[in-house]
Amino acid sequence: MFRLLISILFSILFFSCGEVSKVATAPIEKFNSNGDKKLNFSLDKKVFIGKCNEYLIENKNVSEYLLNYLCNQHCGYSCLNLYHLRKDETLLNRALEYMSNECENNIESSCLILGNYFLKDNKLDKAKSYFIKGCNLNSGEACYKLSLINKNSIDEFLFKSCNLGFFKACFNLGAYYYKQKNYEKSIKFLEKSCEKNFLKACYLLSKIYLKDKKDIDRAVQYLDKSCKLNSYNACLYIGYIYYSGKEVKKDKNKALKYFKYACDNLNSPKGCSLTGIILYSKSDYINSVCYLNKGCSLKDGSGCLSLSLLLIKGEIFNKNPRLAMEYLNLAKKYGVDRDILNYLCKSGLKAACKEKGN
Repeated sequence: MFRLLISILFSILFFSCGEVSKVATAPIEKFNSNGDKKLNFSLDKKVFIGKCNEYLIENKNVSEYLLNYLCNQHCGYSCLNLYHLRKDETLLNRALEYMSNECENNIESSCLILGNYFLKDNKLDKAKSYFIKGCNLNSGEACYKLSLINKNSIDEFLFKSCNLGFFKACFNLGAYYYKQKNYEKSIKFLEKSCEKNFLKACYLLSKIYLKDKKDIDRAVQYLDKSCKLNSYNACLYIGYIYYSGKEVKKDKNKALKYFKYACDNLNSPKGCSLTGIILYSKSDYINSVCYLNKGCSLKDGSGCLSLSLLLIKGEIFNKNPRLAMEYLNLAKKYGVDRDILNYLCKSGLKAACKEKGN
Protein backbone atom coordinates (compact mmCIF):
# COMPACT_ATOMS: atom_id res chain seq x y z
CA MET A 1 0.00 0.00 0.00
CA PHE A 2 2.84 2.34 0.92
CA ARG A 3 4.64 1.65 -2.35
CA LEU A 4 1.47 2.34 -4.26
CA LEU A 5 1.09 5.61 -2.38
CA ILE A 6 4.69 6.56 -3.16
CA SER A 7 4.16 5.74 -6.84
CA ILE A 8 1.03 7.90 -6.99
CA LEU A 9 2.73 10.78 -5.20
CA PHE A 10 5.75 10.45 -7.48
CA SER A 11 3.55 10.57 -10.58
CA ILE A 12 1.62 13.61 -9.36
CA LEU A 13 4.77 15.48 -8.43
CA PHE A 14 6.51 14.55 -11.67
CA PHE A 15 3.79 15.97 -13.87
CA SER A 16 3.17 19.02 -11.69
CA CYS A 17 6.79 19.98 -11.02
CA GLY A 18 8.41 19.44 -14.40
CA GLU A 19 11.65 17.57 -15.03
CA VAL A 20 13.19 15.47 -12.32
CA SER A 21 16.55 17.14 -12.76
CA LYS A 22 15.00 20.49 -11.84
CA VAL A 23 13.31 19.14 -8.73
CA ALA A 24 16.43 17.31 -7.63
CA THR A 25 18.26 20.63 -7.30
CA ALA A 26 15.38 22.44 -5.63
CA PRO A 27 16.33 24.33 -2.47
CA ILE A 28 15.83 22.53 0.81
CA GLU A 29 13.63 24.13 3.43
CA LYS A 30 15.51 25.86 6.24
CA PHE A 31 16.08 23.73 9.28
CA ASN A 32 16.57 24.92 12.82
CA SER A 33 17.67 22.39 15.44
CA ASN A 34 15.25 21.76 18.29
CA GLY A 35 18.08 20.73 20.64
CA ASP A 36 16.87 18.18 23.16
CA LYS A 37 13.23 19.06 22.73
CA LYS A 38 11.15 15.96 21.97
CA LEU A 39 8.49 16.16 19.27
CA ASN A 40 5.46 13.98 19.85
CA PHE A 41 4.35 12.12 16.73
CA SER A 42 0.82 11.13 15.85
CA LEU A 43 0.09 7.48 15.05
CA ASP A 44 -0.20 8.30 11.34
CA LYS A 45 3.18 10.01 11.45
CA LYS A 46 4.77 6.97 13.09
CA VAL A 47 3.28 4.66 10.49
CA PHE A 48 4.53 6.90 7.68
CA ILE A 49 8.09 7.09 9.06
CA GLY A 50 8.17 3.33 9.64
CA LYS A 51 7.04 2.63 6.09
CA CYS A 52 9.47 5.21 4.71
CA ASN A 53 12.39 3.53 6.50
CA GLU A 54 11.24 0.10 5.37
CA TYR A 55 10.98 1.24 1.76
CA LEU A 56 14.45 2.85 1.75
CA ILE A 57 16.08 -0.18 3.40
CA GLU A 58 14.58 -2.52 0.79
CA ASN A 59 15.31 -0.23 -2.18
CA LYS A 60 18.90 0.96 -2.43
CA ASN A 61 18.64 2.88 -5.72
CA VAL A 62 15.94 5.42 -4.92
CA SER A 63 15.98 8.52 -7.13
CA GLU A 64 17.26 11.81 -5.76
CA TYR A 65 13.92 13.33 -6.65
CA LEU A 66 12.00 10.93 -4.41
CA LEU A 67 14.53 11.26 -1.57
CA ASN A 68 14.11 15.03 -1.76
CA TYR A 69 10.33 14.69 -1.50
CA LEU A 70 10.45 12.23 1.42
CA CYS A 71 13.01 14.37 3.26
CA ASN A 72 10.62 17.33 2.97
CA GLN A 73 7.99 15.07 4.56
CA HIS A 74 10.32 14.75 7.59
CA CYS A 75 11.50 11.18 6.97
CA GLY A 76 14.96 11.37 8.51
CA TYR A 77 16.47 8.37 6.73
CA SER A 78 15.67 9.87 3.34
CA CYS A 79 17.52 13.04 4.41
CA LEU A 80 20.52 10.90 5.37
CA ASN A 81 20.46 9.19 1.97
CA LEU A 82 20.19 12.58 0.31
CA TYR A 83 23.17 13.79 2.34
CA HIS A 84 25.27 10.93 0.95
CA LEU A 85 24.44 12.17 -2.55
CA ARG A 86 24.88 15.90 -2.01
CA LYS A 87 27.40 16.08 0.86
CA ASP A 88 25.49 18.99 2.38
CA GLU A 89 26.09 19.21 6.15
CA THR A 90 22.71 20.90 6.60
CA LEU A 91 21.08 17.72 5.33
CA LEU A 92 23.12 15.60 7.76
CA ASN A 93 22.11 17.73 10.75
CA ARG A 94 18.53 17.61 9.60
CA ALA A 95 18.62 13.82 9.20
CA LEU A 96 20.12 13.23 12.65
CA GLU A 97 17.63 15.57 14.28
CA TYR A 98 14.65 13.94 12.58
CA MET A 99 15.81 10.40 13.36
CA SER A 100 16.61 11.26 16.97
CA ASN A 101 13.02 12.44 17.42
CA GLU A 102 11.75 9.38 15.57
CA CYS A 103 13.71 7.07 17.90
CA GLU A 104 12.42 8.96 20.94
CA ASN A 105 8.94 8.34 19.58
CA ASN A 106 9.63 4.59 19.64
CA ILE A 107 10.23 4.01 15.92
CA GLU A 108 12.66 1.09 16.23
CA SER A 109 14.04 1.24 12.68
CA SER A 110 15.18 4.84 13.24
CA CYS A 111 16.99 3.81 16.45
CA LEU A 112 18.73 1.03 14.50
CA ILE A 113 19.70 3.31 11.61
CA LEU A 114 21.16 5.87 14.01
CA GLY A 115 23.03 3.17 15.91
CA ASN A 116 24.54 1.86 12.67
CA TYR A 117 25.46 5.40 11.60
CA PHE A 118 27.38 6.14 14.81
CA LEU A 119 28.91 2.64 14.87
CA LYS A 120 30.33 3.22 11.40
CA ASP A 121 31.61 6.60 12.63
CA ASN A 122 33.26 4.76 15.57
CA LYS A 123 31.24 6.71 18.14
CA LEU A 124 30.51 3.67 20.26
CA ASP A 125 28.82 5.39 23.19
CA LYS A 126 26.27 7.07 20.93
CA ALA A 127 25.80 3.90 18.90
CA LYS A 128 25.26 1.89 22.07
CA SER A 129 22.61 4.29 23.40
CA TYR A 130 20.56 3.98 20.21
CA PHE A 131 21.00 0.20 20.05
CA ILE A 132 19.78 -0.08 23.65
CA LYS A 133 16.68 1.92 22.75
CA GLY A 134 16.14 -0.20 19.63
CA CYS A 135 16.66 -3.43 21.54
CA ASN A 136 14.13 -2.31 24.16
CA LEU A 137 11.72 -1.79 21.25
CA ASN A 138 12.37 -5.42 20.20
CA SER A 139 14.65 -4.84 17.24
CA GLY A 140 16.57 -8.12 16.91
CA GLU A 141 19.32 -6.49 14.91
CA ALA A 142 19.77 -3.72 17.49
CA CYS A 143 20.18 -6.34 20.24
CA TYR A 144 22.71 -8.19 18.07
CA LYS A 145 24.76 -5.03 17.42
CA LEU A 146 24.68 -4.26 21.13
CA SER A 147 26.14 -7.70 21.82
CA LEU A 148 28.93 -7.06 19.28
CA ILE A 149 29.84 -3.78 20.96
CA ASN A 150 30.01 -5.53 24.33
CA LYS A 151 32.47 -8.02 22.75
CA ASN A 152 31.23 -10.96 24.81
CA SER A 153 30.94 -14.46 23.36
CA ILE A 154 27.34 -14.62 24.55
CA ASP A 155 25.19 -12.27 26.61
CA GLU A 156 21.55 -11.48 27.31
CA PHE A 157 21.32 -9.31 24.20
CA LEU A 158 22.44 -12.14 21.93
CA PHE A 159 19.79 -14.44 23.39
CA LYS A 160 17.14 -11.77 23.02
CA SER A 161 18.21 -11.08 19.43
CA CYS A 162 17.87 -14.77 18.56
CA ASN A 163 14.48 -15.01 20.30
CA LEU A 164 13.36 -12.05 18.19
CA GLY A 165 14.30 -14.03 15.07
CA PHE A 166 17.58 -12.37 14.06
CA PHE A 167 19.39 -15.27 12.40
CA LYS A 168 22.99 -14.09 12.89
CA ALA A 169 22.50 -14.08 16.66
CA CYS A 170 21.16 -17.65 16.57
CA PHE A 171 24.16 -18.71 14.50
CA ASN A 172 26.62 -17.10 16.92
CA LEU A 173 24.97 -18.95 19.80
CA GLY A 174 25.01 -22.22 17.85
CA ALA A 175 28.68 -21.78 16.94
CA TYR A 176 29.53 -20.98 20.57
CA TYR A 177 27.88 -24.15 21.88
CA TYR A 178 29.46 -26.16 19.05
CA LYS A 179 32.92 -25.13 20.27
CA GLN A 180 31.83 -26.20 23.76
CA LYS A 181 30.81 -29.57 22.23
CA ASN A 182 27.31 -29.06 23.53
CA TYR A 183 25.74 -30.34 20.33
CA GLU A 184 22.13 -30.40 21.54
CA LYS A 185 22.15 -26.68 22.35
CA SER A 186 24.16 -25.95 19.23
CA ILE A 187 21.61 -27.70 17.01
CA LYS A 188 18.75 -25.86 18.70
CA PHE A 189 20.14 -22.43 17.77
CA LEU A 190 21.60 -23.39 14.40
CA GLU A 191 18.24 -24.77 13.25
CA LYS A 192 16.62 -21.40 13.98
CA SER A 193 19.28 -19.68 11.88
CA CYS A 194 19.14 -22.24 9.09
CA GLU A 195 15.35 -21.83 8.89
CA LYS A 196 16.08 -18.19 7.99
CA ASN A 197 18.34 -19.47 5.18
CA PHE A 198 21.62 -18.48 6.83
CA LEU A 199 24.12 -20.60 4.91
CA LYS A 200 26.78 -20.96 7.62
CA ALA A 201 24.22 -22.37 10.04
CA CYS A 202 22.97 -25.00 7.58
CA TYR A 203 26.50 -26.05 6.69
CA LEU A 204 27.58 -26.34 10.33
CA LEU A 205 24.49 -28.46 11.02
CA SER A 206 25.50 -30.84 8.24
CA LYS A 207 28.95 -31.11 9.82
CA ILE A 208 27.46 -31.94 13.22
CA TYR A 209 25.21 -34.65 11.79
CA LEU A 210 28.02 -36.12 9.70
CA LYS A 211 30.81 -36.24 12.26
CA ASP A 212 29.24 -35.98 15.68
CA LYS A 213 25.70 -37.32 15.48
CA LYS A 214 26.40 -39.92 12.76
CA ASP A 215 23.05 -39.21 11.09
CA ILE A 216 23.71 -39.31 7.35
CA ASP A 217 20.10 -38.58 6.34
CA ARG A 218 19.98 -35.34 8.34
CA ALA A 219 23.48 -34.44 7.15
CA VAL A 220 22.42 -34.85 3.51
CA GLN A 221 19.31 -32.76 4.18
CA TYR A 222 21.38 -29.83 5.44
CA LEU A 223 24.05 -30.25 2.77
CA ASP A 224 21.32 -30.11 0.14
CA LYS A 225 19.97 -26.88 1.60
CA SER A 226 23.48 -25.41 1.85
CA CYS A 227 24.07 -26.29 -1.79
CA LYS A 228 20.84 -24.53 -2.80
CA LEU A 229 22.00 -21.52 -0.77
CA ASN A 230 25.02 -21.46 -3.11
CA SER A 231 27.74 -23.22 -1.15
CA TYR A 232 29.77 -25.03 -3.80
CA ASN A 233 31.59 -26.94 -1.05
CA ALA A 234 28.25 -28.36 0.11
CA CYS A 235 27.36 -29.33 -3.47
CA LEU A 236 30.71 -31.11 -3.89
CA TYR A 237 30.43 -32.80 -0.51
CA ILE A 238 27.01 -34.26 -1.18
CA GLY A 239 28.12 -35.21 -4.69
CA TYR A 240 31.07 -37.14 -3.24
CA ILE A 241 28.74 -38.93 -0.81
CA TYR A 242 26.57 -40.22 -3.65
CA TYR A 243 29.52 -40.88 -5.97
CA SER A 244 31.46 -42.95 -3.43
CA GLY A 245 28.46 -44.79 -2.00
CA LYS A 246 30.26 -45.23 1.34
CA GLU A 247 27.47 -43.84 3.54
CA VAL A 248 24.48 -43.97 1.20
CA LYS A 249 23.48 -46.05 -1.79
CA LYS A 250 25.80 -45.21 -4.65
CA ASP A 251 24.02 -43.02 -7.20
CA LYS A 252 26.05 -41.45 -10.03
CA ASN A 253 23.02 -39.58 -11.35
CA LYS A 254 22.53 -37.78 -8.02
CA ALA A 255 26.25 -37.11 -7.81
CA LEU A 256 26.17 -35.68 -11.33
CA LYS A 257 23.24 -33.42 -10.38
CA TYR A 258 25.19 -31.80 -7.55
CA PHE A 259 28.52 -31.57 -9.39
CA LYS A 260 26.80 -30.03 -12.40
CA TYR A 261 24.94 -27.53 -10.20
CA ALA A 262 28.26 -26.50 -8.61
CA CYS A 263 29.76 -25.94 -12.06
CA ASP A 264 26.83 -24.34 -13.89
CA ASN A 265 25.56 -22.12 -11.09
CA LEU A 266 28.54 -21.54 -8.81
CA ASN A 267 31.44 -21.75 -11.29
CA SER A 268 33.19 -24.40 -9.20
CA PRO A 269 36.35 -25.64 -10.99
CA LYS A 270 36.23 -29.03 -9.28
CA GLY A 271 32.50 -29.30 -9.96
CA CYS A 272 33.14 -28.83 -13.69
CA SER A 273 35.91 -31.44 -13.82
CA LEU A 274 33.87 -34.01 -11.89
CA THR A 275 30.87 -33.38 -14.14
CA GLY A 276 33.08 -34.06 -17.15
CA ILE A 277 34.43 -37.27 -15.62
CA ILE A 278 30.95 -38.66 -14.90
CA LEU A 279 29.65 -37.66 -18.34
CA TYR A 280 32.60 -39.50 -19.88
CA SER A 281 31.61 -42.64 -17.99
CA LYS A 282 28.14 -42.23 -19.50
CA SER A 283 29.65 -41.99 -23.02
CA ASP A 284 28.47 -38.36 -23.36
CA TYR A 285 31.82 -37.43 -24.85
CA ILE A 286 31.06 -34.00 -26.30
CA ASN A 287 29.64 -32.61 -23.06
CA SER A 288 32.34 -34.40 -21.12
CA VAL A 289 35.08 -32.57 -23.00
CA CYS A 290 33.27 -29.23 -22.57
CA TYR A 291 33.07 -29.62 -18.80
CA LEU A 292 36.63 -30.92 -18.47
CA ASN A 293 37.89 -27.97 -20.48
CA LYS A 294 35.92 -25.56 -18.30
CA GLY A 295 37.35 -27.16 -15.18
CA CYS A 296 40.86 -26.88 -16.59
CA SER A 297 40.33 -23.25 -17.65
CA LEU A 298 39.19 -22.53 -14.06
CA LYS A 299 42.51 -23.97 -12.87
CA ASP A 300 41.41 -27.37 -11.64
CA GLY A 301 44.23 -29.78 -12.32
CA SER A 302 42.04 -32.88 -12.54
CA GLY A 303 40.22 -31.40 -15.54
CA CYS A 304 43.52 -30.73 -17.30
CA LEU A 305 44.80 -34.18 -16.42
CA SER A 306 41.69 -35.89 -17.76
CA LEU A 307 42.05 -34.04 -21.08
CA SER A 308 45.70 -35.08 -21.20
CA LEU A 309 44.73 -38.73 -20.74
CA LEU A 310 42.10 -38.50 -23.50
CA LEU A 311 44.73 -37.12 -25.88
CA ILE A 312 47.12 -39.95 -24.98
CA LYS A 313 44.57 -42.73 -25.52
CA GLY A 314 43.01 -41.18 -28.61
CA GLU A 315 39.53 -42.37 -27.64
CA ILE A 316 37.74 -39.10 -28.48
CA PHE A 317 40.47 -37.12 -30.23
CA ASN A 318 43.27 -38.30 -32.41
CA LYS A 319 46.36 -39.06 -30.35
CA ASN A 320 48.29 -35.86 -29.75
CA PRO A 321 51.27 -36.29 -27.40
CA ARG A 322 52.36 -32.63 -27.74
CA LEU A 323 48.95 -31.24 -26.71
CA ALA A 324 48.63 -33.94 -24.05
CA MET A 325 51.88 -32.69 -22.54
CA GLU A 326 50.59 -29.11 -22.52
CA TYR A 327 47.53 -30.20 -20.53
CA LEU A 328 49.78 -32.27 -18.27
CA ASN A 329 51.92 -29.23 -17.52
CA LEU A 330 48.78 -27.29 -16.66
CA ALA A 331 47.66 -30.14 -14.40
CA LYS A 332 50.97 -30.00 -12.57
CA LYS A 333 50.78 -26.21 -12.34
CA TYR A 334 47.33 -26.44 -10.78
CA GLY A 335 48.37 -28.94 -8.14
CA VAL A 336 48.13 -32.48 -9.51
CA ASP A 337 50.59 -34.73 -7.70
CA ARG A 338 53.88 -35.35 -9.50
CA ASP A 339 53.54 -39.12 -9.02
CA ILE A 340 50.95 -39.16 -11.79
CA LEU A 341 53.87 -38.95 -14.22
CA ASN A 342 54.64 -42.61 -13.45
CA TYR A 343 51.20 -43.62 -14.67
CA LEU A 344 51.41 -41.44 -17.77
CA CYS A 345 54.85 -42.75 -18.63
CA LYS A 346 53.58 -46.33 -18.38
CA SER A 347 50.55 -45.32 -20.50
CA GLY A 348 52.89 -44.47 -23.37
CA LEU A 349 53.45 -40.71 -23.04
CA LYS A 350 57.20 -40.51 -23.66
CA ALA A 351 57.32 -36.82 -22.76
CA ALA A 352 56.07 -37.73 -19.30
CA CYS A 353 58.92 -40.23 -18.93
CA LYS A 354 61.42 -37.48 -19.75
CA GLU A 355 59.70 -35.08 -17.34
CA LYS A 356 59.77 -37.74 -14.65
CA GLY A 357 63.50 -38.06 -15.07
CA ASN A 358 64.13 -34.36 -14.37
